[in-house]
Amino acid sequence: MQQELCKTDIEGESFLNLNSKDQLKEEVFYLLSELSKSPNITQRQLSSKLNISLGKTNYLLRKLIKKGLIKVKNFSHRPGKIKKIKYILTPKGFKEKLLYGFLVFFIEKSIRNMRNKC
Repeated sequence: MQQELCKTDIEGESFLNLNSKDQLKEEVFYLLSELSKSPNITQRQLSSKLNISLGKTNYLLRKLIKKGLIKVKNFSHRPGKIKKIKYILTPKGFKEKLLYGFLVFFIEKSIRNMRNKC
């Protein structure tokens, strides 16, 4: 079972390793989902939607940028204006989101099937 959860993509790079200490958590999945829906969302709006602190939101975004799951693009070009930031999912981030979502769906479906059999 442990081997099945450690998937690798075509290049052999691990894109979801549930055994590592840096594993994706539910908050990261929802954060990636929100960013894919609305890339212009602010950190404050994200923290409010996900019901997590602003500091934790900032920490998670920095980790995702460092892991290469999202890119940050500044789209305010006028000096003196507040910087507007856009969070863009990279192909790697999109794969993570899809795979994690599939695993959550599969686990929930398995649990429902077990409950129905009892």
